[in-house]
Amino acid sequence: MGFKFTRGLVGTLSACMLLSLPAVAKEKTVKWEGEFCLYSAKFDDQQYTAKQVRAAWEFVMEHKGVKWQTAPMVSEPADIARADLPKFQAECENTLNEIRQLDLVDLPSVNEYRKAKLEEVSDTCRFEMTQLRGYRDPSVLRTYQPSEFMCSRYIDALEGKARLTDVWREIIDKSCKNNSDVKGCRQRFLEAGDMPDGTERIKIAVQQFGWQNCSTNHTKANTLNLDGLMEKVQAEYKRKFKLREYECNEP
Repeated sequence: MGFKFTRGLVGTLSACMLLSLPAVAKEKTVKWEGEFCLYSAKFDDQQYTAKQVRAAWEFVMEHKGVKWQTAPMVSEPADIARADLPKFQAECENTLNEIRQLDLVDLPSVNEYRKAKLEEVSDTCRFEMTQLRGYRDPSVLRTYQPSEFMCSRYIDALEGKARLTDVWREIIDKSCKNNSDVKGCRQRFLEAGDMPDGTERIKIAVQQFGWQNCSTNHTKANTLNLDGLMEKVQAEYKRKFKLREYECNEP
């Protein structure tokens, strides 16, 4: 026995079949101007938005999208009292929150970079805050654990456990050795030490040119391979989004 379809039934079945078909992904192109190049990328608009594709690239490659924290500068004793530590701490927390809240493409390389950047910024803020507090109380410098033992000699000098001027003169020799004007370099250090507040200036020099330079080698900024992670993002963008760079100007 055969089936007889009415025109209305055929139309209803056709509509149902169309509704049941999966949505066809639409490949779109986003273009933007970077610091040195123009870029274009193709993406599936069912998975990503143009804003996400561009934002992730700019965050990783050009460090955009976030207001980065800035530590107070200390170049003379009076700067120590002027340094606003609560303000700097608030800036650090704001930077970390902004990184967490960035709306970026969900790619393994981008997620890995964001995680590493959070780790780096958190460590940098801890390092800078330790430095700022250390000007007032040198013992605080020991709380930065990555360099606690490797750079303790400078803390000993600042705390009076080693002869301050001996360590200071060693720092002068080391700092000026490769300077294009060795004599002038040494003279600037020595003149600072001869000023009425010379002892405080010597302490600043020992902390900055001694402890800080030593400890910087152990910060996340120098131990995390962020350049390698950036290369991974670039490779995934070229593979996933057919990224093109053109009309580039050398930095």
